[in-house]
Amino acid sequence: MLDFFLGEYWNDVCHLQVRKIGGGGFGEIYEGLDLVTKEQVALKVESARQPKQVLKMEVAVLKKLQGKEHVCRFIGCGRNDRFNYVVMQLQGKNLAELRRAQPRGAFSLSTTLRLGLQILRAIDSIHQVGFLHRDIKPVSEVGEVNMMVFVSNDNSLVISELPSVDNMIVDLAAATTKVEDSDEEIESAKESSNFSVGRLPHNCRKVYMLDFGLARQYTTATGEVRAPRAAAGFRGTVRYASINAHKNKEMGRHDDLWSLFYMLVEFVNGQLPWRKIKDKEQVGLMKEKYDHRLLLKHLPSDLRQFLDHIQSLEYADKPDYARFWLKIQSPRGRTARQCHDSLVEACGETALPYRTVARWVRAFNEGRDRVENMARLSHQSVSEEEVEAVSALLDNCRR
Repeated sequence: MLDFFLGEYWNDVCHLQVRKIGGGGFGEIYEGLDLVTKEQVALKVESARQPKQVLKMEVAVLKKLQGKEHVCRFIGCGRNDRFNYVVMQLQGKNLAELRRAQPRGAFSLSTTLRLGLQILRAIDSIHQVGFLHRDIKPVSEVGEVNMMVFVSNDNSLVISELPSVDNMIVDLAAATTKVEDSDEEIESAKESSNFSVGRLPHNCRKVYMLDFGLARQYTTATGEVRAPRAAAGFRGTVRYASINAHKNKEMGRHDDLWSLFYMLVEFVNGQLPWRKIKDKEQVGLMKEKYDHRLLLKHLPSDLRQFLDHIQSLEYADKPDYARFWLKIQSPRGRTARQCHDSLVEACGETALPYRTVARWVRAFNEGRDRVENMARLSHQSVSEEEVEAVSALLDNCRR
């Protein structure tokens, strides 16, 4: 385990016992235990000397997203002459680990759709605050490393691998991959994972979005979409990157949804057709020529409409997020409790009583017309938005 002493953390000496759980081209990730508060946390560290500083963007976006349902809690951040760090709420296993643990290396369709809805809501939340994620992926391929870490009096990061007792000074700038300026290619490290579930009983079924280091603000100060650059450079992870990313085009909101689409296909099928190809250019050409409808063989027809939708979008277009998550939550053949849970998941919170949803589902399954104002009659606090959401949900089932 690691002992990490951060004098700048909360303006006091913070003792963290930590172990490495991830890392890549931009820094290292540790699981930590605050020895004072006994809280388990996640700690990200990057060299202050590397050309591309990503933790500054990570902190900026994480702070903007505080309070959102699928975002972990920000705890603190700091820097010295050698490194930058951020401390945040620790999450559980990442989605790649969970998928690989399944009997055939794939999720069931119902699990895939449940995860997809939560990921879509997370993507929508970052887009709402004016940022693109640009690295939507579930990948994680990291082993554990036990070591002792602390900050010495001269602000050097000292690391000693256990059980060795000899300390050595590690220059993180030499241990990280150098990246060029913002217009050059930046390929995300395979070892980092950007979606995990909670680690406690009350949130172990909730998905959290992580790692905002490659995010970019796509809006101006007035909320308008920024003009695209002529060439933006590659951003993201080759396996899940959109065709636009491979072409070094400026990425828009729909490019995050392309990565989500590839994730969902991998969740159900256990793999993508280009999984064994390492060359970025070859993968890009294959994606460009591939008939993406072939990827939908084991997925519901509603995802075909999702594919058609994202294929129709241009850089500045706003995706229809609600259209997707309401479509794949059809009540046909489902219990009233499942439908009510789906509405809560789709709308965040709902004032619709369970009995109201049960009456709607029963009427729908029996083929009877529903009463449009049933919710208003049964519960005055139901909003127009919720009534429209349920109306759209039922309408989509009939198409």
